[in-house]
Amino acid sequence: MKIMNEQFANPQGVVGKLAGFLMQAKDKNQSSWVVSNSRIKPNTKVLEIGYGPGLGIESASGFAYEGFTAGIDISNVMLMQASKRNSENISKGKVKLLQGNVNEIPFEDNYFDMVFSVNSMHYWEDLQEALKEIKRVLKPGGEVCISLHPKWFKIEADSILLREEIKASVETSGFKNVKANQLNLKPVSAFCIYGIK
Repeated sequence: MKIMNEQFANPQGVVGKLAGFLMQAKDKNQSSWVVSNSRIKPNTKVLEIGYGPGLGIESASGFAYEGFTAGIDISNVMLMQASKRNSENISKGKVKLLQGNVNEIPFEDNYFDMVFSVNSMHYWEDLQEALKEIKRVLKPGGEVCISLHPKWFKIEADSILLREEIKASVETSGFKNVKANQLNLKPVSAFCIYGIK
């Protein structure tokens, strides 16, 4: 179990490829839900942090079909899987995937209209530093969406408590109009925290 947890944090090698396929199966509905409930418009510039096998990138670039969608992920294995899934939009210059870290996002200040993450924030070393960096690359009025499905909890109350802690962190980081949405999944609900720069 420890090996798989490490692979979900930073997929490497053959086991990392397997982790990517498992992420693809378990995160598809959640990624679509996050993107469809965001403020993405056809000309939006979007960044996904921790894109995994590229499902969220694929969904976001479908909504932002006249815009630009980028992603950073720490794993080279996920870079390869996501690049394969999004190869057509990469070749058209509509998608750019990079290997990178949320604490050092390789884009200029005020660049993106929307930054989102699905099931990666619990691997971030420092949530406040990550939120500071996300805020830096967001345009004024831009939206952050952080989603998590904390399957390690067995009761809904624990998921709700974590959701409220993350919501408070987003508010403390200076985001406005912070709200939380919930997606009913098993064993506990997934949630998404939205905020505006």
